[in-house]
Amino acid sequence: MSGAKKENIKKKILLFSRDRGGSNVIIPLIQPLKSMDYNVFLFGKDVALKNYHQRGFQGEDITSVTSIINVDNLTRFLMKENFDFIITSTSGDDYTERYLWKAAKIIKIPSFGILDNWINYGLRFSEYDQPRLEEYNLSKNHVYLPTKILVMDQYAKENMLKEGFENSRILISGQPNFDYIYSKRKSYSEKTIQEFRREIGCEKEEVLITYISEGIAKSYNENNPKKHYWGFTERSILINLINVLTKICQLLNLKIKLLIKLHPSSEDLNVFNEILKSNKANLSFIVRREINSFLVMASSRVICGMFSMFLVESFIFGCPILSILIGLKRENPFILDKKKIVKSILNEENLYDNLKDLILKNNFQLNNQIFQIGATEKVIEYMEEILR
Repeated sequence: MSGAKKENIKKKILLFSRDRGGSNVIIPLIQPLKSMDYNVFLFGKDVALKNYHQRGFQGEDITSVTSIINVDNLTRFLMKENFDFIITSTSGDDYTERYLWKAAKIIKIPSFGILDNWINYGLRFSEYDQPRLEEYNLSKNHVYLPTKILVMDQYAKENMLKEGFENSRILISGQPNFDYIYSKRKSYSEKTIQEFRREIGCEKEEVLITYISEGIAKSYNENNPKKHYWGFTERSILINLINVLTKICQLLNLKIKLLIKLHPSSEDLNVFNEILKSNKANLSFIVRREINSFLVMASSRVICGMFSMFLVESFIFGCPILSILIGLKRENPFILDKKKIVKSILNEENLYDNLKDLILKNNFQLNNQIFQIGATEKVIEYMEEILR
């Protein structure tokens, strides 16, 4: 980050995100940009605003400057504020970023859109949202484009090219949130972990297992219990997990506490009531939405999920993980399986064997060199090249 300070003092940078994953790639940019004398304007929407607050930043709700989010209103907003550069996340089910890119193009402000995950690459730049993924797959038109799209690695870039994007529009930067996660490793004492366990109602003798739900059924408008886009939903995978945990409790005479972490924006607290209402010997449940993610990672014996970015983050943090995709009928979407680092579980028998081994042996092997570090600096370096 070697840009000349005199040139940067009055540069106005707009940062925007809408969901948790998107806000996680934007937050690491805030302090470095400010330290370089850029004038940073942090905007957000929905879950992103909560995540800003939890990470110690105050963002302004984009709806406070324009109650109706469309290209015309955002164009007027950008013209009034006279920003020099715009950096956003890339949502799959919200159009604010897309409208910002379009508005920025109209008034010739350079913009970056940063990917946070290895899924739905092209959808984020199309006229479709996530429930209309099948429609996107039929056309693959990318009508909303920032000046440059910043991606995590060469694998992501290759997939973007397959979706029809121009090579010159894609830059490999890494994922800024991974820098932050690496910095949080081993930063929680045993005392802090025990206090967290007590706070959530996990007894000393209980093994804490966490399930990361993803709100798949709602995201893909799945009303037919026999027809699923992926071949499973968060409910079917939870049932698989409970079946296996019940057997493990019986076999090993263990007490297990299953923490179910709801998706921050797409699930109701009562969504799993029917599944959880029956008593299970030595297996009890906690259901939370708002909870400290890093304390969850530090305190859990194993973190289970489907293909959530939370699993990748937990892996980087150093926590044992299991990707459970029982019923999968499409190409595996989990990036760590694609990279042949962590193999997804595709049946209950394998889930039982893997989960039992992790609970008993805790023999998770931490890989330190999977994802590049230094993404924050790389994003700013790319931005400065364009500003110069």
